[in-house]
Amino acid sequence: MRHQTAHTQHRAESAGFGGVAHRQKWAQSTGQRGIARTQVGAELNINRANKMKQERAESAGPGDKAKKGKQKGAASAGQKSVAHSRKGAESTRAGIVDKKNKHLCTQCGLRFRSPSALTIHNRTHSGEKPFECPVCNKRFVRNGQLAQHSRTHTGEKPFQCSLCGKMFGTPEHLRLHMIVHTGEKAYECTLCKKRFGTSSSLAVHRHIHDGDKRYKCTVCERAFIRYDGLQSHMVVHSGEKLYTCSVCGRSFSFRRSLIRHRKLHTRQ
Repeated sequence: MRHQTAHTQHRAESAGFGGVAHRQKWAQSTGQRGIARTQVGAELNINRANKMKQERAESAGPGDKAKKGKQKGAASAGQKSVAHSRKGAESTRAGIVDKKNKHLCTQCGLRFRSPSALTIHNRTHSGEKPFECPVCNKRFVRNGQLAQHSRTHTGEKPFQCSLCGKMFGTPEHLRLHMIVHTGEKAYECTLCKKRFGTSSSLAVHRHIHDGDKRYKCTVCERAFIRYDGLQSHMVVHSGEKLYTCSVCGRSFSFRRSLIRHRKLHTRQ
């Protein structure tokens, strides 16, 4: 009786243990299958999305290509149109130049608008200077050059500085004077790095480095780097007094002497 009861209990425990193990194994396999299904489903969704995107891109491709083709065609057409317009403008300008500048110099090939301009230009080849100053007999190519030169004798100064009111005889002298106000010194000596307001001042300065005294006095053979230095020196031999005081009429051989003299009047 005891043996039967123990056997029955052992079978029950065995059955219970086996049922629990079986259920655990089943649950474990079911969970793995669920995870696998989930992963497969996710992969299918990704593949399906990629396929739809690819199909959409393929279906939209021809339209985009056509659109890009139209844009490219429009761009090339615009470029051709601009090029054609430029070419036309250039040819038009060339035609205008040819029509206006129809007077040809046979020596250098330059063209001019009028016969008078060509005549003046031809004097650069022939050396002709038909306009003579009645005071100093200096000759000029153009009448305007003579008129400008005449102001050196009359003292006329029609060009006024808008900043300080100083007057000048030529527009070029006024332009050079403006450098005093602006302080611009665009020309630099490559040897000493000194800067100058005009190219002519730089050219004169360079003679200091090379020692070139090209302007020689014909009386005493003294040489000068600058031409105005020679001119000032010649007064020593001639005794000429070119600078006259406009207040008292006294004359001086040197400009610096006149400037110093004028200060006597301003003090009074």
